[in-house]
Amino acid sequence: MEFESNNDIGNLECIEQLKNFFCVFERNSEGVILTSVDGKTLWANAALGEIIGKSRHEISSEDVILYYEKENYTNCFETIMINTLKDGEWAGDVYLVDKQGHIKNIFLNMFLMRKSDNSIDKIAGIFKNITDEKSKDSTIYKLAYIDSLTNLYNKEYFTLELENKILEASKNLNKLAVIYFDLNCFKTINDSQGRYVGDEVLKYFTQLLLQSAGENAIVARVGGDEFAVMIPRISNADDIYVVSDRLIKELNMPVIINEKEIFITFSAGICIYPDDTKSGEELLHYADIAMYNAKDEKDKNVVRFTNVMKNNLDEYFNISNHLRRAIEKNELSLNYQPIVDINTEKMVGAEVLLRWNNKTLGSIPPDKFIPIAETCGQILEIGEWVLREACKQSVEWYNKGYERIPLAVNVSIKQLEHNDFIHKLKAIIEDTGINTDYLEIEITESISTENYDEILLVLEQIKNFGIKISIDDFGTGYSSLARLKAMAIHKLKIDRAFINDLNEVDKTELVSSIIALGKALDLKLVAEGIENVRQLDFLKDKSCQYGQGFLFSKPVTKDLFEDCLVLRS
Repeated sequence: MEFESNNDIGNLECIEQLKNFFCVFERNSEGVILTSVDGKTLWANAALGEIIGKSRHEISSEDVILYYEKENYTNCFETIMINTLKDGEWAGDVYLVDKQGHIKNIFLNMFLMRKSDNSIDKIAGIFKNITDEKSKDSTIYKLAYIDSLTNLYNKEYFTLELENKILEASKNLNKLAVIYFDLNCFKTINDSQGRYVGDEVLKYFTQLLLQSAGENAIVARVGGDEFAVMIPRISNADDIYVVSDRLIKELNMPVIINEKEIFITFSAGICIYPDDTKSGEELLHYADIAMYNAKDEKDKNVVRFTNVMKNNLDEYFNISNHLRRAIEKNELSLNYQPIVDINTEKMVGAEVLLRWNNKTLGSIPPDKFIPIAETCGQILEIGEWVLREACKQSVEWYNKGYERIPLAVNVSIKQLEHNDFIHKLKAIIEDTGINTDYLEIEITESISTENYDEILLVLEQIKNFGIKISIDDFGTGYSSLARLKAMAIHKLKIDRAFINDLNEVDKTELVSSIIALGKALDLKLVAEGIENVRQLDFLKDKSCQYGQGFLFSKPVTKDLFEDCLVLRS
């Protein structure tokens, strides 16, 4: 038997290895190409043929059309080859145009193949088709960071980018501004005109915002009808107002949607890094706070954040937190202010007034904590407590033998809007046993401007219980005569601001008109805030029936009010 020499065996092994390697390259799902040093194609696998759209035997270097950017069709394959020869290797993302003209995203790795003496033999390239991966990444990116309706960035992206821009501004000692926009009355447009019109309004505003913000700005939709604009590298804080000024100019004319004119207005808040804060989260938050302050301004729709706003916010948060446990801690109480017949000065009723005394904050005036309770939703629980306590007190005084007088209790619009209010009112009446002839409910005049039809039904049910309804602070809202009649009002209470104006001789006409209106509608009239005899004499002369104020009595505790009941009896 003959045996092969060691050299023959070694050559055979090398040949087998080469066959195996070529088999691997041939079956590889990634495209592989071998070229000469001058760029001529020597070999390509089947996968590269599939990527380019030709058979591997047809592929030449001229078929490999690559470019760096999707918008730039300059073939860069020759440049990549030169860089590979220079540096020994090149890797990066490129775009490839196949035979059919389709664009594919490729990760390309080019490297030199050397001989045993280290001289360059060939150049190899591996083409990985990452088009689908990039498409998936793009889809995921859009889902994560792009608003589907407006194609603006969303809040998540804006927040991330804000932090990056703050780092840049910190290094370069630049200023950066955030403007927070909110469309006024957008809910009304959406509800009355439909979702399609609402969406078109948002898209229209988006285009105007992009035009007004400038090239360097980052614009995002951060809520339903809320938008944020980040402007990096500002030199002058006044420059920020250019964006809002452009918008105001563009929005002077209505947009036509579904053949209807839609007028768009906005409120905006501004916060500046590092002047106002150095935190990205606070920049956006403080701009939001400034925007809400802009809504309260009558002559401005753009407001910059101030420390006063922050202090108010801190106070708001503090009061809200303590208020949540006010009932549980027995911190609430009721005071009673007599209502008198102006001619006889005899007490004919009383207004029930809520008081809050907190161990930490002290005594908080109602005009400070009640609006907070309404905003935070705490007014529902507090309002129910007030109604129940007033009814219990009325029954207690009756059981003590005092002559009954009507107690007027203030009820918030938020309570009337709640679908459980009538049920709770009925339960309070039944639980306390109050005679509803001696219970009045006071509502503010602004109640007639929102949800009017729904609230009218609630007022009708209140009236069916035998409870009288009065309008408090009359003259500060926008009631029409028709609505006053429809609401079956029993009494109008003239706001104290108008009574205070009676101290000036030329400020009497408005009060005279309100009294005349009340008489024409056959309503009882109560003047609030009577403090001196001159005011009292004027009201007597105009035949206003009732009044309350410090001239007769300030609000007093239940014990002191009992003394008034004793005197009345």
